[in-house]
Amino acid sequence: MTRRIAIPPAGAARTAALDAWAETLRAGGICAFPTDTVWGLGACAADERAIQRIYDVKGRADTKPMQLLVRDLAAARSIAGDWGPEVDALTRAHWPGALTIVVRAPGRYPGAQRGVGTIGLRVPDRPAVLELLDRLDGPLAATSANISGEPELPDAGAIMARMGDSLDAVIEDGTSVGGLASTVLEWDGSGWRVLRQGAVRLDETRLDETNE
Repeated sequence: MTRRIAIPPAGAARTAALDAWAETLRAGGICAFPTDTVWGLGACAADERAIQRIYDVKGRADTKPMQLLVRDLAAARSIAGDWGPEVDALTRAHWPGALTIVVRAPGRYPGAQRGVGTIGLRVPDRPAVLELLDRLDGPLAATSANISGEPELPDAGAIMARMGDSLDAVIEDGTSVGGLASTVLEWDGSGWRVLRQGAVRLDETRLDETNE
């Protein structure tokens, strides 16, 4: 049965709820949870079996990588194989926030990377998710909460109705999501490429100027 975990705003009850969420993930569970952008599905990034469950639940193409949600810049740098000053400047300006940076990285998280040599990294602007990441040994592999090809599900009720039986927990923290997916940029070591325009609107001309 899918567990619904409500995260109170403060106090011992909040600590207990966050601990329960972390323990579900450490035990190999997959969870739906609200972020600052859209509702997501997540699993511990090092748990390949749990990540595969997300692919199966969504019907997601097996070759499409998932992004990693990380606690802070230091965590992102520890994963990336190439983190130059251009990447540092942009992430400092927009993290925590709705910007995903795709960088070259060694294959430390094959379940999420799906054979590609890059990984998308983001520090979410969501206190509950950041507090969760404080409790985990590594990042959270994440993707939007929906069946592939269908619209993103807007709230916990819709997720329970559409996907609930396949999930171990649905997390609620009492606040809404932004409703627009993150902007995704790829850094190839010499320049930027916009893979998706999302919640952070970036001027591609100005990005081109940073490549020069």
